Amino acid sequence: FDEGEAIAISAHVLVKDEFDRSRQDVLKIYETRLGDAKRDRPDLGFIWAFSNPSTPNFGVHELYLKSDQKVWMVKCHTCNRYQELTWPESIDKERQLYICKHCNREITTQDRRMGKWIAKYPERTISGYHISKLIAPWITAKELIDASEQDPSTFYNFWLGEPYVNPDVQVSRDSIIKAIVLTKNPQSD
Repeated sequence: FDEGEAIAISAHVLVKDEFDRSRQDVLKIYETRLGDAKRDRPDLGFIWAFSNPSTPNFGVHELYLKSDQKVWMVKCHTCNRYQELTWPESIDKERQLYICKHCNREITTQDRRMGKWIAKYPERTISGYHISKLIAPWITAKELIDASEQDPSTFYNFWLGEPYVNPDVQVSRDSIIKAIVLTKNPQSD
């Protein structure tokens, strides 16, 4: 929707689907439409944002960093230690298996299915979930390995649920400073 349509809608709950790939200026306008809900009932006025992250510190990734940062913790049936499944540490590429980061034994589909959400920062009031295909019991290690050979941004954003910027195109502070060209001001002569 555009700005005009956003202004015409009042809401009690705002669901921002595909948050990172939406027009951010219009999403800000939608947030103002929750004012009546909060005035009438302080328990209303919820904002939910869903998206695959795109770039670091933007959109849904920025919101996640401010949240309680819930992650799916899986308990290894061999060593009984909990862990967050991460790429590539939780994958044995040679055997094409999910593995425990502590004992290197197989993490089974059942282990992944029986995990639980644990917040890294439980004292924070914003609730956020990191969801990757590593926790989906129907996604095999082979599928992840094959997907990792695709475009890196597709793999990180859509398979791992993580932001990604190609290191070859990042703008750093040093590259900005190197690009600064000092010119002589003709009026200062």
